[in-house]
Parts: sequence; structure tokens; C-alpha cells
Amino acid sequence: ITDNIDMFNELEDLKKNLKNIIYKRTKDRRNQQNMPIEQRDEILTINTELNETLKEVNRKNKLITENIRIAELTQKAVLPEEKTVYSLFPDHYILFKPKEILSGDFYWGKKIKTDDSDEVSVFSLADCTGHGVPGALMSIIGNNLLNNAVLNKKISKPSEILNHMQNEFHTKMYKDDEEGAIKDGMDI
Repeated sequence: ITDNIDMFNELEDLKKNLKNIIYKRTKDRRNQQNMPIEQRDEILTINTELNETLKEVNRKNKLITENIRIAELTQKAVLPEEKTVYSLFPDHYILFKPKEILSGDFYWGKKIKTDDSDEVSVFSLADCTGHGVPGALMSIIGNNLLNNAVLNKKISKPSEILNHMQNEFHTKMYKDDEEGAIKDGMDI
């Protein structure tokens, strides 16, 4: 009888182990069957997130482009009017084709009276470091420096205008810490 009981218990243990093995294998098989569905759902989720990110990038790109277009109008507004340039140089043409929407290049011109009451034409062409937004900002600074030198300080000699501009540029751009200051400038 004890042999039968032992055998019965052993059979029961084997039966439990077999049930566990069958359960695990069935579960693994179901997981394998569900895996493509789970992967598809994960791919759909990722795709939805990517589409939302793309929409956000497109929205920001549109906003940035609109702001750059407005900056382009601002940059063009500081260029001399065509009639001013014609009054300085009747036989001329200007080819102004920025590499990007905004430009690091600019031209500037004025007729001024000197201290001797002579009327002289002052004209400059400038190529600022950089393209796009950095170049455009540098061109606005250059335009302002020229206006200050010629119109406010009444400087008419080219070398003196350039020296004044260089000093003012250095003062504005290298305020406290020359280590952290930008190293941009312009050829003019």
C-alpha cells in the first residue's frame, strides 16, 4: 500500500509539473501570437507621436520663417532708397542677392556737408561675418555705426569713419569679457 501511495503521490507531482509546463508553453505561445498585435500597437503609438512631433516642427518652422521674413523687411528698410543711390551715382546698378533670406551684406550711402560746407558723397559696401540671422544683425550694427560716424559725428574722411566704426564696434561687442565676446566683424 505504501508503494501505491508513494507512486500515487509521485504521479500527482508529475501531473502538477506537466500542468505547469503545459500552462507555461501555452502562455508563451499566446504571447508569441499576441506579439505582432502588440508590436503593431507600439508602432502605431510611435507613428502617432512622430506625426505630432512633425506637426510641432512644421508649426515652429512656419513661425520662424515668418519672423525671418519680417526681419528681411527690416533689413531692407535700412538700405538706402534707390533715389538716394541714384543721386550719388547716376550710372550704377545694385545686385543684392542674399545667400539666405537675410544677408550679412549691405550697402550704405549719403550726401553730407563737410565742415568746409562742401557737399560730398559717402558710399560703402560691407560684407559682414556670417549669413542669415547673425550676418543680418551684424549688418544692422554696421549700418548704425556708419550713421553714427557720418551723420552724428560728422566724419567724412573714409579712414576716420572706419577707425571710428572699429572703436565703436569693439566697445559695443567686447564690453566686459573679451573671452566670451563674439569674434565677428565686417569687411567694408
